[in-house]
Amino acid sequence: KKQITEHLHQGREHELTRNSSPRLLFVLFNTVLIAVSKIFFHNCAAILSDAAIVYTVAELYMGNTRPAWTTSLNVALRNVHQLFLVGFIIFVGIVVGYACLGVGGIYVAVVSSLVTPVIMVEGKTAVEALQRSVQLTQGFRWHIVTCLAIIFILNYLVSHLLNMLFSGGTLGMWFSVYGSLVNMLPASIFVPAVAILKTVIYLSIRGEKEGLDADGLASEMGHRSLLSPSEIFEYQELSMADGTPMPGDESEQAGPL
Repeated sequence: KKQITEHLHQGREHELTRNSSPRLLFVLFNTVLIAVSKIFFHNCAAILSDAAIVYTVAELYMGNTRPAWTTSLNVALRNVHQLFLVGFIIFVGIVVGYACLGVGGIYVAVVSSLVTPVIMVEGKTAVEALQRSVQLTQGFRWHIVTCLAIIFILNYLVSHLLNMLFSGGTLGMWFSVYGSLVNMLPASIFVPAVAILKTVIYLSIRGEKEGLDADGLASEMGHRSLLSPSEIFEYQELSMADGTPMPGDESEQAGPL
């Protein structure tokens, strides 16, 4: 009887293990899928919000004291394919840089730090924006490293302080809904701060290297960011009909002095 009982018990355990394996795989697959989806949508929101903030800061620099957030978001959506492409290229470059040289990832992050302002303001493609960012950051890279390091340190200190205040230093709290909400507070400040900082650095570098001012920025953004390609074509036809140049084209039509 004892042997029969043990045999039946082993059979039940084997059957439970066999039946639970597909369930475990299903749960694991769902968990991975949810995690990847959260990361994807979080990155999408971060990229769009970053681009919209860059455009808003550029409008403030031009003298528009009441920029419309809908306009900034629409411009970001029009450039979303270039923003995602350049983000993927930078991600691969940073991963390879860290894997090969360690500090190589930091170098890639610094020289590519101005790609979003370049795309949003100058209307460049992903590859052109990378080349332009490398060109603009030359001579200012230590300055950029210092500014970004200060922002990252402040973000770490705020996150660590919130961790101590709300959870007593334990990690279990961060896996709860309440912990997730608290953990989002530094990010809600950190992401806009980085976008504003990058735009200010971009505008200051262009002002020093190229003499860019508010009027030049307004003419540059007037037809490259605000208008779609079809609208630009229609505007060009109207301009040719009445002799009015497009914004930013006055210097080209004036010719050499």
